[in-house]
This record gives sequence, C-alpha cells and structure tokens, in this order.
Amino acid sequence: MMSTTVYYHPRRTLVATWDARGPVPRLVAFHEYAPNDHSSVANLHGVDVTSVLGNDCWFVHSFPTSSDQPDSRRRSFELEEVCGLSASHAVDMECSTRLRSGLSWSSFVALRPDAPSYNELASSGALRTDLAVDIEVALACTPAQAHPWALHGRRGPLSITAVIGSDHQPAVISVQSTSAEAPYHQTALSELASVGQRFDVNVKHAMLFGDYLTLPMVDQVKSALRESGIKSTRLQPFRIVETSLDESTASRIIARAHVISPIMAGILPRLRS
Repeated sequence: MMSTTVYYHPRRTLVATWDARGPVPRLVAFHEYAPNDHSSVANLHGVDVTSVLGNDCWFVHSFPTSSDQPDSRRRSFELEEVCGLSASHAVDMECSTRLRSGLSWSSFVALRPDAPSYNELASSGALRTDLAVDIEVALACTPAQAHPWALHGRRGPLSITAVIGSDHQPAVISVQSTSAEAPYHQTALSELASVGQRFDVNVKHAMLFGDYLTLPMVDQVKSALRESGIKSTRLQPFRIVETSLDESTASRIIARAHVISPIMAGILPRLRS
C-alpha cells in the first residue's frame, strides 16, 4: 500500500510518499515546496492522503475536572461553552492525568474554527494536527519507560511540553507562547520545571523536537538540561523506517528529523500495528 502525507507547515509544504507494503515502511519520494503552494498537491486526489496542519491551524485547551463530574459532560461543556465549538468538532488528541489533590487535568488538541479547511485536499484522507502527530511519532519510536518523560520543543510561536506517563500515553500537554529569539535551553529548563511543579511529575528525560532547533543548539540544550539532572535526546523517528531516496536527500531528512517528523503521519497506523 502506498500512502502520501502532505504537511502544511507555515514555512513550507512537504509531500512524502511511503511504501508500506513491506515489513518496514519505506520513504520513496520527498518534495518540499513554498508554504501554501497547494498547486503542488493538486494531483493527489484519489490516492491515500493524510493532510497535516501546522501550528497556525490548531489550539490546545486544558482544564481541571473533579472526580464527581462525568468526564463526558465536562468535556462537552469545555468544547461547546468555553471554546465555542460544536460537539462534533474534530478533536485530534485527548489526554488526562490524576493529580495528587484528587482532581484530574485534561487536555485536547483541536483544529481552530477559523483555520483553512483544506477540504478539497483532505477529502480523500485524514486531517491531522502536527502536534498530535509529533507526539504519536515520538511514542512510536520510543519503548515504554518505567518513569514519566517529556517531549519538548516549539512549533512556531508556541513552546510545547507533552508529558508521557509510565503507561506510554500522553498525560499532560502544556503549550505556552514564546519568542523565536528566546534561548532554547532557557525555555526548555523553565517549561520542564513548571510542568513538573504544576503536575507533581519528576521528569528526568526529555526528547527535543520542533522548529528553530538546529543540531548545534541540540548540544547546547542537552548540556543545560544535564546540569539540572535531566537527560535528553533528539527526536529521530526515521530510524524505525527505511528509504529508497539517494544518500544526500536521506541525510538531509535525517538531520531535520526533529523538525519534519509529521511527514510520517500517513504510516502511523502501520507503525502501531
């Protein structure tokens, strides 16, 4: 089975085609276009397409819930009354965690109601957010751990920390506005400490991903986190797949793996099976 992922990032449009017929998915084609260049994917109708939308098209909403209030009722209230969305609005990912106080903290990732619909492009396949895909890709390429860990990085102006529990599921998704010029290592230290304190979780391992993060910066962030007792790695999901692309192209993709990981959206069901 062949599948194509189109990643509509605010700074670029990426098109990746995968051959999922073998024991390991294989990347067989990769193209990069200007942002909002929809003409480049106009001929994809009729094929298995997953469209992934960037940070300008989604939001994260988080809220506490008490143990005596049914989750479904509170979820509907938050979705409809707080966010102003319909009960049938597309929610791409949901998670929750129980706090020491007895309350639960829930989060969901949803498409912005004013986001471009891309309906003509997504009509033949799934529509995803890059944040949810980033988290699922990190889970797919990481063995379950006995302790909580975090996926941390940026998408556009947003600093993101997703805590993964010992059940190998997202427990907390925290999103804060930040500046592209803000030192990456300072943001990482601040956000991981804040999440640890707010949710009473001791994160000792972080996986780094996202925009603006260069390979030299990865080393700087690793060093800063190490001084605070936190081990860190870079998200490298392409180690669990194969490619038939030329060596030069493959090397460039691997070097940017932590930035362009959402191009794996179309093969996530294959990786989870």
